[in-house]
Amino acid sequence: MKNTAIKTVKIKGRKIQISYEDILKASRQDYSIYKGTDYFAEIEGREVPAKRLIEQVLKEKGTGLTLQDITTKYAVDILRKFDIPVYRKSENLYGDRMERLKRLAGSINIGGDAVEEEKKLYSD
Repeated sequence: MKNTAIKTVKIKGRKIQISYEDILKASRQDYSIYKGTDYFAEIEGREVPAKRLIEQVLKEKGTGLTLQDITTKYAVDILRKFDIPVYRKSENLYGDRMERLKRLAGSINIGGDAVEEEKKLYSD
């Protein structure tokens, strides 16, 4: 069960009240993934860029704070206060070798048929 209480966070010396519902509402938007985006929150089965999610929450609350005003650490800390899973995408790239290989299955096609090629090779 997610933590639904209202939390008070401090960003740039300002105290801001955020609820789980604020985060949930902001998470339902579509976010483009920019180069360098590494931290993601998992909310309702979706991957959402952590820092941009918190930026949207702050925007909807009318704080006037922008993406440049918050750090990734602020965003991750806020999300974890609500028990929202946050992970670093680049860490997953170098994880279990078998998982990495599974992601590649079926993605390489050089336009041949190994069975047919073998028949041609070994038949008259």
